[in-house]
Amino acid sequence: MKIDQDRETQQRGFMRIWKNAKRFMPSIVLGFIVVTSFQNCQDAKFGLSSGKAGSKTSLPDPFDGILTVIGNQSETAAVDCSRADSFLNWEIFNAESTVSACIEYQLDMPVSSSRYGEKFKCVNQSDFKIVSGVYDYDLESHHFASHRTYTLNHSEYVPGSFTLVVRDGHGGEFRSNPVVLKRPGAVDCRVNTSAGLTCEWVGTDFSPSVGPPKAVCSEANQGQKMTNRNGALYSCICRASH
Repeated sequence: MKIDQDRETQQRGFMRIWKNAKRFMPSIVLGFIVVTSFQNCQDAKFGLSSGKAGSKTSLPDPFDGILTVIGNQSETAAVDCSRADSFLNWEIFNAESTVSACIEYQLDMPVSSSRYGEKFKCVNQSDFKIVSGVYDYDLESHHFASHRTYTLNHSEYVPGSFTLVVRDGHGGEFRSNPVVLKRPGAVDCRVNTSAGLTCEWVGTDFSPSVGPPKAVCSEANQGQKMTNRNGALYSCICRASH
């Protein structure tokens, strides 16, 4: 008799728990839908469509703990990279501070350009440079982020497709989604071209680079030499436009 009473008490307790759970279940399901929808909207907002290392499928979620490389760009960069609001930047998630990186590219130049069809692949270890000190690094979240780079009057970034390739200390290689810069019929993203001349800062710096000096390179100061933030020497060179 005592056992039957205990069993009946347990059943009544279970029914109370189940009724309470049903009261809150719509809120739980709704919360899940809202969070999922928000994440999907965020992805759509920033247009992140990258590829996992060795794969052409979508990148892993940065929150799953896998090293993930993402290239971000403004919508205008893929239309006219000489516009003032055209920019790009790179992010590396779940990375040790010792990772190294290199930028691969396939240029999109007019047929008349000497750089038509030019491309570069990151193959040798010497192509890769330590990212720490070039990109900002958050030790707690293991997240690297480059500063936003505006492509206007930039000599390193010209029309083409750019991919950041990252290598970790275990031999793994991870690629970002391609960042595409467009400027139909042009060989660069600069707007300081006049009198048939194209002027740019020319120098040697490691990849990923901090870029050329911030000063304007034009016909007025062609031949001038300056260093960038890494101490690499650049010269302002003007050439006939193609």
